[in-house]
Amino acid sequence: IYNDALIYTKEYKLYKEESRIYWILSGIYRNTNELDASIAYANKSIECSKNINNYYGVANAYEEKADSLILQDKDIDAANSYVESAHYFNKIEQFSDAYQNNISKAINLYSKSGLKSKVNELLNQLILDASSKIDAGKIIDVMLDCSDENTSSNFEKLFDSYFSKQNSINIITSFFDFINYCKTLPLE
Repeated sequence: IYNDALIYTKEYKLYKEESRIYWILSGIYRNTNELDASIAYANKSIECSKNINNYYGVANAYEEKADSLILQDKDIDAANSYVESAHYFNKIEQFSDAYQNNISKAINLYSKSGLKSKVNELLNQLILDASSKIDAGKIIDVMLDCSDENTSSNFEKLFDSYFSKQNSINIITSFFDFINYCKTLPLE
């Protein structure tokens, strides 16, 4: 059915719908474990969406691509695609959760691959972006999952960033998470 729809979207030059069909096909092929086809359709969607400045389409296609790359055990490539997806989701105000989720996925994949510099780079980016639209509790969870010698300074940056923004929500729960983390540190 999607292949038929694709013919009509091309015929009638419905580029946004064409890009949407490509990312849907990417998901369908991933679900049938045809990962190369899935990635090829995701790439077509990315290209088509970029040509019409459809940020939502680009973001979704990169996310589809990342999900398929994970199944191919290409964690670093998947992390890079999640970062690209997050970059485009960040351009759309109402998709701050998708931005944060994809950055978090990338951080976890980079951490798993031992790329500490990429982990710290993305954590710093996430901390700087922390505002009322981004859940500080989720940032803390990612920081704790990837804890290293920078964790304490990352908490400081997060709290500074959080309190410097207007309309910050109640941070007491996050503060207690930090205290619980501190309790796990060895005494010096």
